[in-house]
Amino acid sequence: MKKKIIISMLLAMFMLVLTLGMTGCGGSSDSGDQEEPEVVTLESYYNEHADQKEDVMYNLLGDESEDVTIEAEIKGNDMIQNISYKKTYGEQYYETLSQYFDEHLSELEGAAYPLIEQVALQSGVDENDITINMTYLDGDGTEIWNHVFKTADKTE
Repeated sequence: MKKKIIISMLLAMFMLVLTLGMTGCGGSSDSGDQEEPEVVTLESYYNEHADQKEDVMYNLLGDESEDVTIEAEIKGNDMIQNISYKKTYGEQYYETLSQYFDEHLSELEGAAYPLIEQVALQSGVDENDITINMTYLDGDGTEIWNHVFKTADKTE
């Protein structure tokens, strides 16, 4: 059972890596006649660029598996992703799962920081103001693990 849980977590993490990496892709809708208004937050940028927001949200959500559902939203300069297991595993697994995620944090950072840089370039928002908040939830909604990725905390 632990192997299936770990495989599910890895699949969800790699879906995040692959899908979030696509958010930097997108064309400009600037006709050259008008100067775009100054962008204050990621949320305001994507509200003004609905086509790009749709692409970002599609990529953040990825493909749900039989084991997890993924919800994503952008609030202010925060990209929030909740990955919820469909099954409730219970508290006896939380420490093991949390340790697993902590041990693989560098792999998640390898995807998160380049994503922050890409989104910053696309939106014009300072990358130091952007965060990715990733949370894994048990089937009953209990938080198993959470990490906030921000450039200021990045270690070289």
